[in-house]
Amino acid sequence: MSKSNTQSPVMSLPTHSQSNHLLNLSTDTRAALCEVFATAAHAHKQEYLGRKRVLREHEAQEDHDKKHTDVLISLCAFSERYLKELAKTFKAVTGSEYWMEEVQKIIQQANQIA
Repeated sequence: MSKSNTQSPVMSLPTHSQSNHLLNLSTDTRAALCEVFATAAHAHKQEYLGRKRVLREHEAQEDHDKKHTDVLISLCAFSERYLKELAKTFKAVTGSEYWMEEVQKIIQQANQIA
């Protein structure tokens, strides 16, 4: 296993007993899944922030196409929903609220961009 870092709680699993976990996964399996979730969340965070940036730039154009604006808004909404679902799944697997809190920070950051 890799070492944890300040970006994500890869190895910081709660020390609950097996019976307390909804999915009843071993600690090693949960640790491996944490790494997968952290990688996915970081990638989707960048995608989401990028989409918000593109939307802002598009809307700043004087003659922007309304249909294209609607598509960009839809893509941003999809990315936001995906991040929220990823965080919920992470919580179900690990019992940790970490990504739930991080997603809220990401959304606040994106709203500052927009």
